[in-house]
Amino acid sequence: MAEITVANTEWTIIDDVLAALGEARMDGAAVFATVATTTSQAQAAECQLTGPHPKAIVRFDGATDREAPDGMRHCVVTLELFIAANISARGADEASRLAEILRLVNAAKNAVEAAAPADACYCGDGARWRNRLQWGEAVLDTAEQPPWALARLPLDVSYTLTDSTSH
Repeated sequence: MAEITVANTEWTIIDDVLAALGEARMDGAAVFATVATTTSQAQAAECQLTGPHPKAIVRFDGATDREAPDGMRHCVVTLELFIAANISARGADEASRLAEILRLVNAAKNAVEAAAPADACYCGDGARWRNRLQWGEAVLDTAEQPPWALARLPLDVSYTLTDSTSH
């Protein structure tokens, strides 16, 4: 059998996203008190609503790759960022809770964009094109588990492998 090497680019990308979120600062203070990773929504939900906050949890949701005409592989790591913050609000108006969770979602985007994974790149050919970072629609929940405000933010990270044996 031939000797092989494994680059494990998917984990490198996840680790880069975790680092970007963990190192994010605003006015000299950390944006997120904790940053973690998970592979399931249930475990993410279980870990979100406890301990220091705000939190960022990166959930691995899969990876795909396909052959490209140039002999390379075009790949995508699919992630979901969970953002959770304990935000007390008095009365029926949830404006302050909504404003804070939106601020944290935008802070997460800015952190990842500012320190994008090193392997992230635009991928494509004549039929398909992928941005290096593709953000999905954020899903916010400020009402179901007060005083917690939650957000789920999908993220696809595209990258290229030089051939079919460089995973």
